[in-house]
Amino acid sequence: MNKMTKASIATGAGVILLMGGAASLAYWNDSELLSSGGTTITAGQLDVVPVAASAAWESALTSGAATDADFSALTGSVADFRIVPGNTLRYTETFDVTAVGDDLYFTVEASSSAIAGPLAAALSSGALVSDVDVTGSDVALHDDTGALDVYSVTANGGNAAEIEVSWTIAWPFGSAPADNVSGDNAYDNLTATLPADGALTVTQVLP
Repeated sequence: MNKMTKASIATGAGVILLMGGAASLAYWNDSELLSSGGTTITAGQLDVVPVAASAAWESALTSGAATDADFSALTGSVADFRIVPGNTLRYTETFDVTAVGDDLYFTVEASSSAIAGPLAAALSSGALVSDVDVTGSDVALHDDTGALDVYSVTANGGNAAEIEVSWTIAWPFGSAPADNVSGDNAYDNLTATLPADGALTVTQVLP
C-alpha cells in the first residue's frame, strides 16, 4: 500500500472518529423550577374535648327498662346514692368534636369496661352515644347504614359538633341473681366500682 493510500485511510478514520465523538456529546438540556415551590401544606384535625359542667347523674325506679321520662336528676352526690333493685342510674356528658379536613370522615363510639366489685354481679351496664347534634357545626351525617354512623366535614371552619354520651347502670327488679328476690339479700351494703376507662372515641375512617 503506497503512502498516499495510507494517508487517505488515516484521514477518513480520523473524520469518522471526530464525527462519532461529536455525536456522543451533541445534546441540549434545560430546566425550570416548579411553580409550587414554597407552598405550605397544612394538616386538618380531629379532636374531642368534654364540655365544661356538662356531666350529670340521674336515677329511675321501674319494673322494666327505664325510658327518658323515668329519669330525674340526683339531688345529691352519686357516692351518697344507695341503689336498690329496680333502680337505673344514668350518667351523661357532652363532648365537642372538632373536625377539619377536606376528605375527613369519622365515627364516634362510646365504650367502657365491666363494672368491678362484689355488687357487680347484680348490675348491668353499658355506654352509648345517645345524641349527636351537628346544628351549626361543620359536620354532617354521611352514612348511617353501618354498625357505626359515619360523619363527614362540610367546611373547614372548625365549628364543633356536640356529642352526648350516656352510661347506664341498672339493677333489674325481680330478676337473677336469686338474691334479688329473696328475703335475705346477700348484696346488702356491697359496692361496685365503675371502670376508669369509659370514653368517647372518634376514629377516622374511609368512606
